[in-house]
Amino acid sequence: MKCSVSNVCVKTLFAVGLLLLGFALAQFVPPLTRAPAPPPPAAESVSVAKTVSVMIDEGNGIVKVVRDLPWQDNATVYDALKLASEKGGFALGVKDYGGTLGVFVESIDGKKGGKDSWWQYWVNNAYGDKGASTATIHAGDVIEWKLTKGQLAS
Repeated sequence: MKCSVSNVCVKTLFAVGLLLLGFALAQFVPPLTRAPAPPPPAAESVSVAKTVSVMIDEGNGIVKVVRDLPWQDNATVYDALKLASEKGGFALGVKDYGGTLGVFVESIDGKKGGKDSWWQYWVNNAYGDKGASTATIHAGDVIEWKLTKGQLAS
């Protein structure tokens, strides 16, 4: 390497030498280690609101939604509907057949089923296959009631 200015040449050679020395010494120095990251919080410590929501579709293009209804263990679809009627300010008409048949919802907010229509429910978009008073729900569920003609299973 030919340098016209000796001071620049010396500085360049010194810098290259330091760089090579650094690479050579790096073989003998143990790598730096970082402290391990703290573990994510346990599932129990994450607070999730234990609520459900109820939607009422009367078939007229308007859907009423009542959110943040308190959920409890063994709560049923009908329990959620009763809470929604209290919070949402609408009346329910029901007939309790008892036993495994349980409660049949005849009217919601004054809208009654007729000769060929009735209130049916879905939980998280899955058609209800049990009576409303025997079908249990879970925190976070969305229950939709529809006034429908015939039986709609989807």
